[in-house]
Amino acid sequence: MYFVSRQARWTLWLLCAATVVLCLAPYALAREQVLVNPKRLEQLFDFEERNEQGVKIGASYAMPKYWYAIGRDPMNPNATFRNQPVHAELIARRGYPSFNKVGFDDTHRSSGDYALHLALDGGNAGAYLQVGALPVLPRSDYMITARVRTEDVTRAAGRIRAYFLDKKGNRIPGSERSTEPLDAEGNWVWASVKLIGIYPDAAWIGLEIELLQPEPSPENPLGNQQIVLEDLDAQMWIDDIGVWLLPHVEIGTQYDTNLIVAPEEPVIEANVRDLTGQMLRVEIGVFDHDRRRVDRGTWLLGDGTSDRWSWQPELPGYGWYLLEMSVFEVDQGGGIGRNPLARSVSALGYLPPRRPRISSDLDRFTLVAEGVTTHERDLIPEILDQTGLRSVILSVWQPGTTLESLNREQHELEALLRRIMARNRLVGLSFSPLPSALALVPGVETNSPMAMLLTDANLWDPYVAPVMLRHGQRIRDWHLGLLESDEPFFVDRLAGMAREIELKLGKLSPSPRIHLPWRLDQQRRDDMPSDVGYAIDVPESINAGTLERYLEAWRSPPLEHSLHLLEPDAELYPHRQRLSSLVRRMVVGWIVSESGVSLPKPWTAGFERRDSLLPDPLLPAFANVAQQLAERRYVTRLNLGGQRHAKVLDGDPGSLMVLWDVEDRRDTLAMYLGPNPTVTDIWGNTTSVERVGRQHLLTLGELPIFVQGIDVDLARLRASFTIDDDFIPSRQIVHRREISLTNPFPVTMQGRLRFIGPPEWRIQPRQHDFILDSGATMRLPIGMSFPIQEVSGLKQLTARATFAAGRNYDIDLTLPLELGLKEIQLSSSLSLVAGEEGAIDAVAIMVVTNLSEFPQSLYGFASMRGRQSKERIIASLNPGQSVIERFRFNDVGGDIQSTPIRVGIREARGPSMLTRLLRFDDAHSGSR
Repeated sequence: MYFVSRQARWTLWLLCAATVVLCLAPYALAREQVLVNPKRLEQLFDFEERNEQGVKIGASYAMPKYWYAIGRDPMNPNATFRNQPVHAELIARRGYPSFNKVGFDDTHRSSGDYALHLALDGGNAGAYLQVGALPVLPRSDYMITARVRTEDVTRAAGRIRAYFLDKKGNRIPGSERSTEPLDAEGNWVWASVKLIGIYPDAAWIGLEIELLQPEPSPENPLGNQQIVLEDLDAQMWIDDIGVWLLPHVEIGTQYDTNLIVAPEEPVIEANVRDLTGQMLRVEIGVFDHDRRRVDRGTWLLGDGTSDRWSWQPELPGYGWYLLEMSVFEVDQGGGIGRNPLARSVSALGYLPPRRPRISSDLDRFTLVAEGVTTHERDLIPEILDQTGLRSVILSVWQPGTTLESLNREQHELEALLRRIMARNRLVGLSFSPLPSALALVPGVETNSPMAMLLTDANLWDPYVAPVMLRHGQRIRDWHLGLLESDEPFFVDRLAGMAREIELKLGKLSPSPRIHLPWRLDQQRRDDMPSDVGYAIDVPESINAGTLERYLEAWRSPPLEHSLHLLEPDAELYPHRQRLSSLVRRMVVGWIVSESGVSLPKPWTAGFERRDSLLPDPLLPAFANVAQQLAERRYVTRLNLGGQRHAKVLDGDPGSLMVLWDVEDRRDTLAMYLGPNPTVTDIWGNTTSVERVGRQHLLTLGELPIFVQGIDVDLARLRASFTIDDDFIPSRQIVHRREISLTNPFPVTMQGRLRFIGPPEWRIQPRQHDFILDSGATMRLPIGMSFPIQEVSGLKQLTARATFAAGRNYDIDLTLPLELGLKEIQLSSSLSLVAGEEGAIDAVAIMVVTNLSEFPQSLYGFASMRGRQSKERIIASLNPGQSVIERFRFNDVGGDIQSTPIRVGIREARGPSMLTRLLRFDDAHSGSR
């Protein structure tokens, strides 16, 4: 008989005061936190058990009660013990030599006198809990926590693995959960793993504690011959293992895909099951992609039964929304706990109604579902229906596929293909990922489908032939998976290898078309067969502007290719940044090459509801942008200056302008667009465009907007309004330029052009009358000069155009100009510092750099209204040299808030001058 010691009760108190964080964070927006309560502790293994005499058994026993070493004879004569399926497997498990240490140890412990100790001298070490030692309540959640310490762990890794067992002692498939690799060198840290109570047959919990050596990599070209170095001195201690009963919480929507298409509205479905009968408060928050809360609901529960309910939140529009449910304990006095007892997250995508007309262009926007689970794969038909997308790439195998399971799996895949293709959708099949059993076959020994297909066909034919023979009549496009390395680019006989693969597959299927993995930052190969397609990875580092330059190389001669957009990790980047990257690269890819665009698995599997999906924000955005681009082709682009972009498209659905500002300055663009334009965001929310007087007003940010119903001929006219040189040297002379304007209208264009900006500039001729035939171009020489006080930087040349072309127009045409000096770089800043007797002084700082090839002599100056101007000589500034000048204005007080400081430089002998304005908003505080 064993008794719980006083030390164990102290350990229990410590455990109950601990907060354990579980990482259940889809898209890095939420984490599940659980604050354990003493009432919820079901079992504690602190390894401080005592015998009937009150002596701790750690001093005389090798193993704690109920615990046995993996891979060893348990020395238990009980036949029932050995006949348990899990026990039999653990006893026979290989790779756990008996010379490794597994058992009690008093060298290190988190509390008390003993801990469970694993030590390596080659091979693995592990311990398991006897079946029946941890009974459970079916359909209940449990969390296992433990204190862990490691030493000398460099290659090995610790792990805690938990799973549910049925009444016969069998593992329940899908219930297993493991910790991340444990490495707490010289420190005691918390580790935790949560079991989700969705299994009605659960009777017990199984636990395994392991210290594991690294395994051979199936991707290594040496295969079974590779050398894997092991740890020979690694050790791990584990102590105070607590098993806690938690409420089972689920949150989702009316669909397992969590995608809802208007006019249907999202309905949140929640479930909280807590068998303790304790009163609980449930809060559900709904957040948009910027983590702004848009709605919130609260409920009180607590009669010990399962509580299910539905709630329809008020959403501001279409989009992606995070759902976060927190469960708090309520005490007898009605007080609510400060920390959540349990938290669950989900997500939904709310999409606008699909177009009634189906466009074949949508075939070129593809979801890549390589390596997904069977649960995820079975939801693909619904995902395609709800998003309106028409193309998908599926894996032909699972990582765990074997020759024994192959026929059954292909039968299931065939049924799925029939469901998808009955909806007139396109399917490509991928050989990635390779089954582990195939990757380790001697002579194959690779994880690359391309490398596998180049080995002896007899080695892989048992896996490939059933696939090709079953699906080859239906499927033409066969993908060789993701690019594992840049090796294909450097293979001299790549064209011959591609042809060889086609011939091998052609023996099993009529006219297969293979798609080679490639990287956009690798040059295309001109020696490839014309019928081979490229699946081009576009790394996240290639932005929209760079993408346009890379794609030019793929335009001529044209080659079959699709762009595989790799987007930033949600755990590292905000959703807004990920969304802007995706949408802008989609637009540019479509405009430049009209190539297919594919997105890899924009969802994650649900946690509590394993058969559900949590959509990534990229999925509804991808679907909506595909709808915007389909059946539209590139027309022209407008020069808005800076990092602002405007792309014009046209087609059967109507005209479209896509706009964004890389710098996200949220500036307002004033421009007449047409009679009745509307603006749509990336989610599909459409509103009318605000109009003030003659101009429409648009706010540009990093997320693109889609303006529909524009006057395309007017957009072409704006794009044709150009200048031969948009850089204006900051010199007090007349600057000669030539303006061009082309008539895009199908009729003669007659009217007047009058220059009205930049303000206070002299432009000659100020106005010009013109008559232009359709397609004709006018070239107008002009002279420009600016006032001496003009500040350098971006300017806007504006011309009022009043003309007739089928109807009367009165619009402003604009061009960005830059006023500056190419030979001199000037940067400036403003600092507010403490002056005499509590006054506030302003210090204007200039950094002047000579970018020319010759010495420069300059004057630096600074002025503030109502104060004496300051000037300083900058003599013989050599090429590449920089100088810092400071100008101090004493006791500026409140003047600085309304009066800017003008700073600049001018040539000692010449008309050149650069000027900047420093305002109060630009200032930072400093010391004297």
